Amino acid sequence: LHADLTFLVSPDDSFIIAYSSSKPDKITDEPADLANFPPLPSANSTLCNEVPGGISLKGILLPTFISLAFLVVVVAPLTIIPLIPVASVVFGPFWAGLYTIIGWFLGSVVDFVIAREFGKPLLKKFVSLKTVEKYENYISREMEFWWVVLLRIIVQVDILSYALGLFSRIPLWKFSLATFIGMAPMAFIISYAGEALLQREFKNFVILAIVFIVLFSALSYFYYKKGGVREEIREEKEEEDYE
Repeated sequence: LHADLTFLVSPDDSFIIAYSSSKPDKITDEPADLANFPPLPSANSTLCNEVPGGISLKGILLPTFISLAFLVVVVAPLTIIPLIPVASVVFGPFWAGLYTIIGWFLGSVVDFVIAREFGKPLLKKFVSLKTVEKYENYISREMEFWWVVLLRIIVQVDILSYALGLFSRIPLWKFSLATFIGMAPMAFIISYAGEALLQREFKNFVILAIVFIVLFSALSYFYYKKGGVREEIREEKEEEDYE
């Protein structure tokens, strides 16, 4: 979004108006907010998106956003994270977080099945095998459900789904449930933080950023110390640190 534009969405989602202003305001679809910003001769207002009658703007953007979230997970290492704040403004932070989880989840299941059922011959067409193999030291063959949840919270890049399908024996249903649960915290934090940033609610943004950093750091440390990393790898690293 351009820093010098304010976007106003009509109550029925039929159009968006972009205002050029030195004091950008929030993006809104609230009728009361729109009433306070009528087109003025002094404002450079532009009708920038008009949707035919009967078709909601959100109805068009929703499947597009979920499809993108799905595709970038399958075609790693792309990411949709920069678009989540925009989606949080269009759909609301809760729904943007949920739609992100749905897209990520579906893509992760596909990644897992590709790795589990077809192995390295097909996997190498999507990602670098060397990149996937870097995760082998952090995944045990008998991966337990809650370790997958924890690892899923820590590692958002979806090389992880390929690695879990390739190196672990966790059943698909357990992987799917653990993935859905594990993706939720970061998806919602990014969504709410992104919305706060775009709405210029910097205090809320800083709070959410701190929550993100603390959560990530604490869970990463716990995973490393309590058994997520293979024991022999952890012992080697501890010996190196001691020396």
